[in-house]
Amino acid sequence: YFAEITFSFTDENGEKTALTAKSTTVTLYDVAHAEYCDRSEDYSDKYIYDTGNDFSPYADLAARYAVLASAVYVRLVAGEAVNTYENDVFVSPYTLEYFDNVLTVRMRGGSAVDPELLDAIFYAGKDIYFEIHDGIIRVVLEVK
Repeated sequence: YFAEITFSFTDENGEKTALTAKSTTVTLYDVAHAEYCDRSEDYSDKYIYDTGNDFSPYADLAARYAVLASAVYVRLVAGEAVNTYENDVFVSPYTLEYFDNVLTVRMRGGSAVDPELLDAIFYAGKDIYFEIHDGIIRVVLEVK
């Protein structure tokens, strides 16, 4: 998704001019992440919903979390697999392990990875093919 705004006017000489600005592209995943992580430690007019740890402007974060659980964005940092979107607020339901060019994805609680929940794994900007065997995903990464 993106937003586009156009400002049109006619100057004092009667010439018409239009100025257009376009936002950067935003994905549903990015929006869900931004909204899920929009929190405040303090209750206010904007942050009115108690999440148990802090306050959110959104009454129901479950739909946003479902979007975030539908994909894993992986990057390698000093030989370790990192979920690009994890931070102090969003903790992925998946754990990542990386050893000898093999990425292993498991559910954080130890249960089997649900094929109805996880739709995509992205590495180096590409959607990589994966299969779930015995509730675990193992994928060989092409590291450059």
